[in-house]
Amino acid sequence: MKYLGYVIHGVRRRAVWDRTLWLGIIVISIIFGVALWITLSLFPEYSTLWILFLYTIPSESLIAVIPHEPIIFYYSKLYHPCTVTCVTLIGTLFAEYINYMVVTIFFEKTRLHDLKNRQTFQKAIHYFLRVPFVSLVVAAITPVPFYPFRIIAPVSGYPVKKYLLAILVGRTPRFYILAHFGHIVVLSNRIIILLFVILSILLIISLLHRRRKNHTL
Repeated sequence: MKYLGYVIHGVRRRAVWDRTLWLGIIVISIIFGVALWITLSLFPEYSTLWILFLYTIPSESLIAVIPHEPIIFYYSKLYHPCTVTCVTLIGTLFAEYINYMVVTIFFEKTRLHDLKNRQTFQKAIHYFLRVPFVSLVVAAITPVPFYPFRIIAPVSGYPVKKYLLAILVGRTPRFYILAHFGHIVVLSNRIIILLFVILSILLIISLLHRRRKNHTL
């Protein structure tokens, strides 16, 4: 398997990942803090887009129980689809970077480190590493649940740069299609709220099902 050489081993490597995670968070936070200040100062009409950015992070997290579609539909009524797509992408890439680092550290520092050696997990990694980039792009652009890839990719040692690139390639058309639809077909706020409630319930049901399934393993 080509990418198994990237799998983290040893205390020194784990410490590097720890520092990388927190350094990345600090640097990105400073950059976005400065960007927020500039936006509020020079472009107040775009200041509400920060809500879209901040909302996107938990909607693309490992345990996401809020959908990203409704808020994209809402903001597409206010801004150009390209603007909504760019802001959502930035929030997504930030969230996915955190996801990758957290999974990597979590698997190394807990008993889940041995989970990779189970036959089922090894099969998932084996099939993923056959066409990893294509698998990530297809999962990112389609309604297929993406959460398994958030775990399999870092655990298999797939490089974070290629992981984020695949997210960018896959999510860009998906977000733009949603934003373009929301820009053309203007949905009422009531419909958007109803959609949010329905999708959130489905995500919670899916999360509970995954937990129940994990307990039975």
